[in-house]
Amino acid sequence: MATSAVRTFLQPWADLATQSGGTCLSIFLPTGGQSARDCDAGIRRLLGAAAEKMGMLGVAEMRAQRLLAAARGLLSDRTLWRQAGEGIAVFCGPGTARSLRVPMPLREEVVVAERFHLDPLRVNRPAVRRRHGQDRSGASVRPAA
Repeated sequence: MATSAVRTFLQPWADLATQSGGTCLSIFLPTGGQSARDCDAGIRRLLGAAAEKMGMLGVAEMRAQRLLAAARGLLSDRTLWRQAGEGIAVFCGPGTARSLRVPMPLREEVVVAERFHLDPLRVNRPAVRRRHGQDRSGASVRPAA
């Protein structure tokens, strides 16, 4: 894939890498080849894990509830699930609530930190590199059909 197309895909998300301060919630859900029921179970599991992690880290209850509500709202958006690709990434934090269809395989993962966790969007697996275009940062996208 051409580097300019990769940049176009990543540009709206580039500012996430520079955001810090406050609690940032990053959720990664694989969707490729999964039924709607499996995806629903994955969402419940990941939101539960996010609540647990925020509790363990001492995130204020009100802040945790706001982040979980934002994530729940994004994950319930039907347009997100149309052509969901291989996975979905959700980022919720101070002043930010975004979702992203990801065209590469993801692992189920929840990260609560002072910055958004973007490592799963960087490709460093040889098999994935061969199937997708890749930019200098290691991020990968498949050409649009």
